[in-house]
Amino acid sequence: MQDKLNESPLFSIIMPVYNTAEFLEKAIESVLRQDYEDFELIAVNDGSTDKSPAKLEKYQKKDDRITVIHQENQGISGARNTGIKYSSGHYVYFFDSDDMLKQGALSYVAKQWMEHECDVIGFSMEYIDRSGTVEIPDKYCIKPEHQQPVKGEDYFVRMMREGRYYPVVFLYFFNRGFLIKNQLDFPYGYWHEDDMFILRALCLADNIMTTSKQYYRHREWLGSFMSYQKGLKSVEGCIYAYKLYLQFLDDHDCNLKERTRREITNRSRSLVHQALNILYRIRKENEKNLWIDEYLENQEINKLGLLVKFHSRFPGLFKAVEKLKLLRILRTIGIRV
Repeated sequence: MQDKLNESPLFSIIMPVYNTAEFLEKAIESVLRQDYEDFELIAVNDGSTDKSPAKLEKYQKKDDRITVIHQENQGISGARNTGIKYSSGHYVYFFDSDDMLKQGALSYVAKQWMEHECDVIGFSMEYIDRSGTVEIPDKYCIKPEHQQPVKGEDYFVRMMREGRYYPVVFLYFFNRGFLIKNQLDFPYGYWHEDDMFILRALCLADNIMTTSKQYYRHREWLGSFMSYQKGLKSVEGCIYAYKLYLQFLDDHDCNLKERTRREITNRSRSLVHQALNILYRIRKENEKNLWIDEYLENQEINKLGLLVKFHSRFPGLFKAVEKLKLLRILRTIGIRV
């Protein structure tokens, strides 16, 4: 294993950058100050129009572990795929340029690599607001403690059944050989790119380890307004992901456990429900006559079961029923509403 470390860095940290100058220095410093130093930081400037490019160039001159790549705007998927192309590390990590790595993150992953060399290694996170204040963590922030490797699809099923599945790439390090072998990259031009990447990676991983230790600080942008155009992009991403998962199930029919297939189908349903909710809001707020039929055939909707079919035909009634269910749950646990 030591020979591998001598040939190339252990970690390739890929950081897409698009107009995040306000937070960029804190993000980069959180990487450079790690107590484990065997890494390369590949910063992909994705057509930024603020001061981000100049700041990146300044850091590249200061530290030879930093490589800056400038490209026309291709979106976060395009920037990450560019980073993969130029990476040389044993593990690949996708880092957001407005977030921060806490001290010890790289040391933790390096230790797990030396002992187990897993396909995927994950850790937990904490939210911070715009001012940097740490918020109270929820169940999505904390991952289970796996001291020994578990099969990726078993981990995926557990997270789905416990309601803790949170598909974001910045909480996982991926073995680069594993990504290349399975041809895993990000779909260009679609939202929910993390969801599409994480589900396939977890279900294909022979082994994965995670910890409840919070090594990542993620900025949460609350109250962001979803415009009409953003709403459409989100719907298109949900539907694309749903169809990608159907193809994934067909391609790996013989290799996946039945319970894994069920949970992938459940995730597909939740994405279609999400698309239906967004379309309902667009119709109400923008007076646009947009329905799910423009994205899915009737037979595709029918495959997802009666609840999705009911939601697609009677969205207002579906939301009313969901609200009643929530009220009953709150009353059951003693909350007056």
